[in-house]
Amino acid sequence: MSQKYTKEFKETSVQLHEAGHVECVALLLRAD
Repeated sequence: MSQKYTKEFKETSVQLHEAGHVECVALLLRAD
């Protein structure tokens, strides 16, 4: 793995993680 690829992969993983977190919070708020 090149350093550039690793950096982009990490950034994408963070974006996906944040998006999933937002969806989970939205579901929890909707449950109330």
